[in-house]
Amino acid sequence: MDKYLELKNKHTDSFQQLNAKFKTISLVRLIVFVLFLFLGYKSFSTGEYWIITLAFLSFVAFVVLMRVHKKVSRKRKIAEALVLINEQEISYLNGTDIPFENGEEFIDYTHFYTYDLDVFGNHSLFHHLNRTATFPGKQKLSSMLQHLLTHAEISENQVAIEELKNKVEWRQDVLAYANVANDSKKDYQKLITWSREETSSISSIMRILFFLGPALFVLSLGIHFFREDMLFFHIATGFFLFNLSLAGM
Repeated sequence: MDKYLELKNKHTDSFQQLNAKFKTISLVRLIVFVLFLFLGYKSFSTGEYWIITLAFLSFVAFVVLMRVHKKVSRKRKIAEALVLINEQEISYLNGTDIPFENGEEFIDYTHFYTYDLDVFGNHSLFHHLNRTATFPGKQKLSSMLQHLLTHAEISENQVAIEELKNKVEWRQDVLAYANVANDSKKDYQKLITWSREETSSISSIMRILFFLGPALFVLSLGIHFFREDMLFFHIATGFFLFNLSLAGM
């Protein structure tokens, strides 16, 4: 119990720090985006190099902030999941609740022992044991409870349990990542179907466009800087937007 309380407090502090960082980056990212729009407009209207440079730098800053924001968001979700995991364990040990899936979908009235022994369902063996967070994990646990294991398999499980029983934080890290993945039977089946499909290769035309688009953008921008011709600046802008559309395909 003390270990779970300690971990809960630790991850609560971590979540609060990450949440504050997340909100700060969101605000800064919004400000930078608005600045980029303003500088982009001024670039079109004036064509001054220092404004164009600032517009480019603000765009780069916005992209960097997006990446940082995504990483912080991921860490925040993991910290939040770790808080929940420890709250669930504390609730379970206090006897106030069993906050885990009970496996009622595996109830089989014709099975020769699982129904009589309450292996699945509310307050069942599965309900007490279940710490799975993915569909394959839940299937694996239910399968182990529905089939008689050999002596060798039981021994292997005991060795694994002995090794993992003191690695509380490692186990919780794995479980937190699984919880964040928000896996389901539907998602799992989609993944299996996708893995069996033949992958389609990129066409030759798309390969050429992926190379030609950035090259023409750099070329147009270079001509604009050397000749101070706004026409090539507008052409470069067009190629820039074209490359963005290609990246989104």
